[in-house]
Amino acid sequence: FLLSLYTVLQQIKQGCHLSFHCHVMWRHYLAIVIVCYLLCTSSTAADPRKLNNENNNNNADSYNPDLSHYTLQFQKCQFRKQYATDCDSYQSGYSCLETKRFAVFRLCPTSSSYGSCNTNYGEYMIDLETFLKATTEYYINVQQTYCQQCNSYCSGNNERSLTSSSSSSSSSSSLCSSCVTPCHTYKQLQQNSQYVDATKYVTCQYISTDSSSGVSYYAGPMCSSNGSKIKIGVFKDDQCTVLVSNTDMDSLLSANNGQTTYLTHIILKKVYTNSCISCGDTTNNENTVCQTLYEYSDKCETPHGFGSSSRSSSSLSSSQLTYEKNICTMISQLVSGAFDQTGEVALTKESGTSSSSALNKGTPNQKFALSVFMFSSIGLALYSTALHYRLTKGGKSLLHAQQEEQEKEQQPEELRVSMGTLA
Repeated sequence: FLLSLYTVLQQIKQGCHLSFHCHVMWRHYLAIVIVCYLLCTSSTAADPRKLNNENNNNNADSYNPDLSHYTLQFQKCQFRKQYATDCDSYQSGYSCLETKRFAVFRLCPTSSSYGSCNTNYGEYMIDLETFLKATTEYYINVQQTYCQQCNSYCSGNNERSLTSSSSSSSSSSSLCSSCVTPCHTYKQLQQNSQYVDATKYVTCQYISTDSSSGVSYYAGPMCSSNGSKIKIGVFKDDQCTVLVSNTDMDSLLSANNGQTTYLTHIILKKVYTNSCISCGDTTNNENTVCQTLYEYSDKCETPHGFGSSSRSSSSLSSSQLTYEKNICTMISQLVSGAFDQTGEVALTKESGTSSSSALNKGTPNQKFALSVFMFSSIGLALYSTALHYRLTKGGKSLLHAQQEEQEKEQQPEELRVSMGTLA
C-alpha cells in the first residue's frame, strides 16, 4: 500500500509543474500522510523494548498485594518479532528484527477453578525463560517431595518401596497404589541415561555442530498448539529464535549421545496442563513462585478488578494508567492470535481463530488514521485521473494548434517559391 501510494505521489509531483493548484494539493496531501503516520506510531501497542525501562518508574508506587488468596494459572506462550534495539542496517547480513518470547499468566481468586477465571483477576506477561525457570523448579520440588513422602509412608507400612520394581501387592492402600507407580517411573527415568528431562532446556542450550555443514544446533523452549503448549525445539542460533523445522530434538540428542535418547515431559507438562499454583500455601514455596513472577512481570490489573478497592484508576497517575493501558493492549494481542507461532503477524485463519478479528483491535487513533488514509487516497486517485486527462487532452489541443499555425506560415512561403519559379 505504501509503495503504491509513493508511486502515485511521485507521478503527480512530476506533473505538478504544469498546475499551481496541483502543486498545492500535493503538499497538502503529503502533510496528511505525515500526520496520519504520527497518529499511527503514537498509538501503537506497547513496545517491549521500552516496557522494562518504564516498569521501574510506573510500578514505583510500592503496591504489594497479598497474593495468598490467589492461584497462578498459565494462559499462553507466544513469540513476537519486533525491531531490534541495536539494529545496524549497515552491517552485512544483520537483520533488524529480533524475536521475543513471552508467557502470559493470570492471578485468579482461589475460588476460581482452572478456566473459569473471569473477574477480579490480574493478567501478566513475562519473558518465557523466566516463567519456565520459576514454574519448573517449583514442580520439580513438588514431585520430589511427593515421592519422598510416598516412599516413606509406603515403606513404613511394609509395602513396596520405590527402589523395588516388583508389582505392588493387592493389600496396598489406595494412597500407595496411586503414588508408588508414577514415582517409581519418575525415578527410573531420572536414572536412565536414555532419557533426558525436558526441563534441562527451558533456557537456550548448545547441543552440537554438524561436521559436514558446520551448522550449530541449540535447544530451547518454543510454543506449540497455538501457544497452549510448550515444547523443546531445535534452533540454529544461540538465542533460540531461528527454528530448524526438519529436525526433532530426540533425533539430535540420539546422534549427539551415540544412543537412542528421548526427552521426558513429565514436569514440563505440568506447567501448561490445566494446573494451578496456589500462592497461599508455603509448603512447596508456592508463595515464592508467585511473588517472583509477579515482581518481574508486566501487569494488566485495573481493567480486570484485581487487588483491593484502594488500587483503582483514580489512585494511579496518568503515566501509570498509560503504561498499564499499553501493557493490556499488548497482552490482548498476544492472547488473541495476532501473531503466529514464529512471531510473525498472523495473516491467515488458524485453528478457528480469525486473524482479522485479532488485528482489528486497533486504537481509535489508528482507526482514524487508516480512515483518513483510505478516503484521501481515493480522492487523490480520482483527482490524479482527472488531472492526467486534462493534461493529456490539453497537450494534444496545443500540439494541434501549433501544427496548424506552422502550416499557415508555410503556405505563403510555398506560394512565393512557386511564383518565383513561374517568373
